[in-house]
Amino acid sequence: DRNYPATAQVASQQGSFLARLFSRNFDVSSSSLAPARVGPEPKGLAQKLSDTLDGDAAQFAKGFQFLNLGILAYLGNSQALAQVQVDKATVKGTGVSGYA
Repeated sequence: DRNYPATAQVASQQGSFLARLFSRNFDVSSSSLAPARVGPEPKGLAQKLSDTLDGDAAQFAKGFQFLNLGILAYLGNSQALAQVQVDKATVKGTGVSGYA
């Protein structure tokens, strides 16, 4: 089990991940690391479009993967902090450059 920062960014991504599991009929009630499908996969328009992009879904779900989109904090008085990752380099800015 992986520890992630307690931020809205993580919660939002985990919520989206869980919603996809629910909509594709995966059993999330077990403590298994890879939830199994419990019924046939529904085939609505959104699912058909998703299948064309992702390929056909498997019997077991892939694990959650967090994508760090960066950190932004407004400090007031036209001042802010910004930390964004570009490839493997972290770009940090403060003051007016963080605000821009």
